[in-house]
Formats: sequence, structure tokens, C-alpha cells
Amino acid sequence: MSTAGQPASTARLLMDAAHALLRDHGPGAVTFRSVAEAAQVSVATVQHHFGDKEQLLSQILDAVLRDDAQRLRPFDDAWRSDAPATFASVHAIVRGIVADACGANADRTRARLSALMAATRERNARHAARRWLAAHRRFFARLLEGVAPQPRHAARYLVELTIGIDIVSLGCRRRPLIPLLNDELLRYAVDAALGHGKPACPDAFRANVTALLQQRATQQAGMDQQPAKGKKEDGTAKTGNAASKADKSAQVRRDILNAAAAVMSRGGVTELTHRAVAKEAGIGASLVSYHFGSIDILLHAAYRHIHDGFARVAMPARGPAMGPFEAVLAAMLGTRHGGAPAVLGSLEALLASAYDDQFADMAWQTRLMRGVYYLHAPDAKTFPVGSADYFAHMLSIWALGLSLVSHAGWSERRFEACLRSRFDAVAPLFPASTR
Repeated sequence: MSTAGQPASTARLLMDAAHALLRDHGPGAVTFRSVAEAAQVSVATVQHHFGDKEQLLSQILDAVLRDDAQRLRPFDDAWRSDAPATFASVHAIVRGIVADACGANADRTRARLSALMAATRERNARHAARRWLAAHRRFFARLLEGVAPQPRHAARYLVELTIGIDIVSLGCRRRPLIPLLNDELLRYAVDAALGHGKPACPDAFRANVTALLQQRATQQAGMDQQPAKGKKEDGTAKTGNAASKADKSAQVRRDILNAAAAVMSRGGVTELTHRAVAKEAGIGASLVSYHFGSIDILLHAAYRHIHDGFARVAMPARGPAMGPFEAVLAAMLGTRHGGAPAVLGSLEALLASAYDDQFADMAWQTRLMRGVYYLHAPDAKTFPVGSADYFAHMLSIWALGLSLVSHAGWSERRFEACLRSRFDAVAPLFPASTR
């Protein structure tokens, strides 16, 4: 039911309340009851205005995406005042857009990302998502006209990349290094869009990624020093019952993580409960609670489980090593949980980090390590971080933004074709030496 013909003040009050809930708590928080409580009206009033929850979500998502599109106006005005664009002005405007999205307008960005994420599951919201994407592509295409060799492809690539940067930055935006890391990444990416791509690996990226790789190796070494399954600390075999119990416990944890990844990938973080995971795994809820005492712990573990799956696909134990383009594409297309693309579960977890400071460390490690784990085995002894790592890092962040807008705007049956065509279109932006 449309709000047309209803009192404007009440309609505005309800939309403002729904917008605030989406911005502050995510799409799962937008319900008839929560909107009614926030607006201090009855649930019947909300139902009268929107008819059903699908209409409520559709209208608020549309309003959020329309509102977010207006943030380009100041940048459009700045570009027009300096037209025609130059390499320097393109760099400045793109960096300004990301700095604004992750800084002063972080709340608006969070609402926009939540709206796009909700559109991956709400068919009625796809038109609004496509309209939002088209408006941003037109803006970037105008900006790049006469400056970039392939303005149309470069424009879409920059839109997708800036979305990816927003996703991996919001959860850890209070880290002082984030503005520097984002500026360096955008300098590298915009140069490629302008036909000036070249190998790079900034010092801040190299130092921080090397530290994280060393930390991972230390953790792996600690795990390797633990007694092997079925063996005591002195190396002798455990009794049959003890070995069987350890193996069973490990299998239960894997089943729980697979189930949690499936729940997140299909229904989002708001559906992640001990009971839902237990039902998916076919076990008791108390067993899930025993292994993962809180939903926060479970979400973090499921996120790592999803990315371990990406790494297994991108770094096969047998066969020749993949290049970054092939590895990222294979990880995105070859990993599913509960019948849904695993990348949706990954997106949901990262979006949750934008709302909950408890996930700041997870978001920070993701911001630095995204794509890098494709190139370094967990038990490596040395960590030569270089331009290949930086390219894979940029590519993986771009692919994250691409995945969100593709799922938000089109049905899943078109997702694979969309991804493949976008990878084919973006590859020529980068000289062979950068790959």
C-alpha cells in the first residue's frame, strides 16, 4: 500500500524512523513494531501506511538510495567549476568521495550499504539499486570523459571499487591509518583507470601486511606444536575413545561453521542464532552454544571459515598457481554455503562490523589482508610482500563492491555472467606488468 494520499506528516515521521533504524542497526532492525516504537505510533498505523513488511522495506530502501545519490552534487559542482577534468582533478574528486563516505557521511554510507545488501534479498528493491548504480556510473563517466582511454568501463570499475573500499573501511574507520591506506589505494586504482597503471606496493601496506602474515604464521606454528589428533603429548597414540571423541568434536565444529555460513549467506546476519544454526546443522542448540558461546564469536568464526574456503579454491593444493584475476574470480564463483554464494555471507559479516565495534579487529585485518591470503600459505617462513600482493588486494576489494551491486541489481542466475563480463572489461585497464 502506498503512502500516497495519507497525511504527509505521519508518512514522513514513519520514513524518518525507518531510515534511522536502517542507518543505526541495519535492515534486520526495520520491522513494523520497531518503526512504530521509534515513531511513537501504533503498529496498526505502520501497517495502514505500508501494507506489509515488503512494502515497508521497498520504500525505505528506495528513499535511502535516492538520498545517498544526492551526495554527489557537491563533487559534481566542483568538477564542473574546473572542467575540463585533469588527471589531478579526477584524483582529488575520487579521493574526496571516499573520504566523505568513510568520514563525515559515514552514517549515510552505512545506510546505503545496508540498503544495497537488503536489495540482494528483496526483489522489489532491485530497481532502486540499479538506478543508484546508474547515477553513479554516469557521474564517473562524465568525470572521466576525455581523460581516461575507456571512460565507460573505467567509470563502472571506480564505482565498484569505491563501494568495496567503503565496505572494508567502515568497520575500522577509526584506525588512523585508514585515510592513508585508502588514498594510496585510490591513487593506484585511479591511475589504472586513466591509463597510467604501474606496479606499486606502498610502505604502509607492506609493513602492516607483513606483520599480520607473521602473526598468522606464529598462530599456525602454535597449532602445529599441539599434539596431533589421536596422539598424546609424548607422541604415543591416545586410546580409541579419546581419539574418536576429539575427531567427533572437530567435525561438529566444522558442521556448525558450515551451517552458520549457510545461514548468513542465505538470510543475513540477523538470521544468525544458535537455534537457526542448530537446525541447519541438524544438532541441538545447546551443542552450538557449547562450541560458540556467543553470536559474536560464532559470526567471527564463520567469517574466517568462509574466507578459508575462498583460499582453498584460489590456492589449490594441486595444479599450477592461479593469477590474481583467475584466483579472485574462482573464489567468488566456486564457494557456496547452503546453496547461496558464500560471498553474500562475507558481505553480511563485514556490514555487521560497521555497526558493532567488537568486530573492529576483524574489519581491520580484512582491510589489509583481503586478497593477500591467496598468495601466501599459512605456514610460510618468509613473507615477500610486493606489487603482486597489492594488485590482488585491490582486485579483491573491487570484486567485493562488484559482488554487492551485482547481487543487489540482478538475480543470482545472472550473477556469474555479470562477474565474468566485468572481469573481462576491467583486465585491459591494467598493464600486464601490474598483474
